[in-house]
Amino acid sequence: MAKKIALFLATWLVLSVIPSSLTLEGAPHALRILPSLPVWLILISFGWLFCLNWLMKKTNSYWFGVIVSLLLLIYSLQVVMFWRFYTRVYPLIHADAWQYGYRQMIADVKKLESHYPQYPVFISRSQGRPAMYYWFYTQENPHRVQVRDKIEKKSDLQNEFLTYRDKTFFDNLSQIRFPAIVALTPTELDHLSQKNRLELVDQINNLQNQPVWSVGIIR
Repeated sequence: MAKKIALFLATWLVLSVIPSSLTLEGAPHALRILPSLPVWLILISFGWLFCLNWLMKKTNSYWFGVIVSLLLLIYSLQVVMFWRFYTRVYPLIHADAWQYGYRQMIADVKKLESHYPQYPVFISRSQGRPAMYYWFYTQENPHRVQVRDKIEKKSDLQNEFLTYRDKTFFDNLSQIRFPAIVALTPTELDHLSQKNRLELVDQINNLQNQPVWSVGIIR
């Protein structure tokens, strides 16, 4: 029975890393080997069972209870520390990993579009995949996106939309054509040659009160 379980877990582990091993871009990537996670949890559980059985054989019931109680206390403290970090600390110090500020930035862009429909929109790609966030936060009809699939310019690496109708998702400031509605990062704003022509409408800060987006109009 033990051999069958070991063979099953080994097969599961090997199969679970195949999708990640076949990926040509963005590897190694922790999310792509998530199918292997249950295997590691099962192995950890077996490890705990082995340790508990060993303790039962090597100690009397009193010391066994003391040791198990201490282990449970340590484990409980670790869970509490993890939960605090996960819910309080991590969202604060790693908001950039989840592209914090996109919702506010796109709301600003949409408002400017309603006032200046004749102006094209230029949004920086420095924060990652602006096209998807634009569609999500504006509730764009997927069919409208699909019909533009063969028309719009896309990136070579991940086939991301670089343009969509009158919007350009740019990598370089030289791509901006004026007049325009622009959404820039603070670094790009510092290097903008037409900064004196920029009418800054909003600056969006992250949860640490650091600027992540500057939205405005260049006339």
